[in-house]
Amino acid sequence: MTVAYPPGGGTDLVARALAPYLEKYLGGGAKIVIVNRAGAGGEVGFTALANAPADGYTIGFVNTPPLMTIPIERAAQFGGPQRFELLGNIVDDPCNFAVHSDTPVRTLQELAAYARSNPGKVTVGTTGIGSDDHLLMLMFERAAGVKMTHVPFKGSADVRTALASKQIEVAAINVGESLQAIRGGAAMRNLGQFSPARTNLAPDLPTGREQGFDFELSALRGLAAPRGLPGEI
Repeated sequence: MTVAYPPGGGTDLVARALAPYLEKYLGGGAKIVIVNRAGAGGEVGFTALANAPADGYTIGFVNTPPLMTIPIERAAQFGGPQRFELLGNIVDDPCNFAVHSDTPVRTLQELAAYARSNPGKVTVGTTGIGSDDHLLMLMFERAAGVKMTHVPFKGSADVRTALASKQIEVAAINVGESLQAIRGGAAMRNLGQFSPARTNLAPDLPTGREQGFDFELSALRGLAAPRGLPGEI
């Protein structure tokens, strides 16, 4: 099972949690091996999956928006979503901004005000160009009328590390990933989830709309196989 992001990120954790259940469902002593193929905002892993034989022995996670946005912004090596058999969505994880817990910023409005006072100086870590995290930063910039500095990483684990060490000021990170990090002791504070309504996962975290930012954005993580997979498989 290919994962287009490094170990420790949200997609990787979902894949590793799902693998035992797939093995049980497949039966016959089936074993699923997770192969991390990180780079270029997911393009490296998506390309590896698209180019694999369509024989049922290679499946992988594909992530939206990157699956859709990468082919729009550049000549994607994997071509586009038409190169895959989409098997089903597993996770819908709202986008979110997080800051180090010792930062005075506590809300999205305070983040916007801070960015206005420091044009181009607020650094935002994401999982790469064209990722949902990157789109969140761009949409927030437009909605708030601010300009921030994009710092792309290979995966969310790297973003969390950079925030913890204060190499960046803001992490664009999904709610599920940030909550897991916080429960594990990470010095991180969530600012707002960009879902239609507060999720059961984070009922006390206000949405972007509640804080005056009229847009929604989530990451979808689903399973896919190379195009041409036989129907019986």
